[in-house]
Amino acid sequence: MANAANVISNDPFSLVEAAIWAALESSGGVRALVKVANRRRLIDTNPEPVRDSVTTEDLPELMVWPAGGAFNQPGSGVSSSSFSCVAQWMIGVTTDEVRTNRDRSIHAVTWACFCALMKMRNNGPYDLSFVTNVDVDSLTVQPGEAVPGRDRQVNGWKGLLSVRVRMVYAFAEVMA
Repeated sequence: MANAANVISNDPFSLVEAAIWAALESSGGVRALVKVANRRRLIDTNPEPVRDSVTTEDLPELMVWPAGGAFNQPGSGVSSSSFSCVAQWMIGVTTDEVRTNRDRSIHAVTWACFCALMKMRNNGPYDLSFVTNVDVDSLTVQPGEAVPGRDRQVNGWKGLLSVRVRMVYAFAEVMA
């Protein structure tokens, strides 16, 4: 798995987040549009993964963060000998380009992320045998706005892609 060395914990949630990052960073589109320094990895060893202020050089910016989930939902792979979790992550895109159809624009970066996540869905999330499904289930886009308490006025756009990952574990594995 790409960048697994940067993951401090081997819990399933951290491993899935690392797999999402690996999928995004394996995309030529994401690599071309978002500088490495602007890929804000919260699972990394960087002590300050979020910038308090941004400039044009800091954008577009890409972040991935956990957004909750549900355990043992009907139809999610739970059985008498297993349990499941459908966990959600958000992929955040911030741009400085007001026009939506340019390089570095919200459409270009969002499309590159979507394509990378669909490849992850179709090819499987690397070596994570407990993952049974990956879905991109929503997209929200809005004009940039100030973030309270931070100098992050963005004149471009902010977008969120929601990714849901189904994980299934045998009871014996969890109880070990």
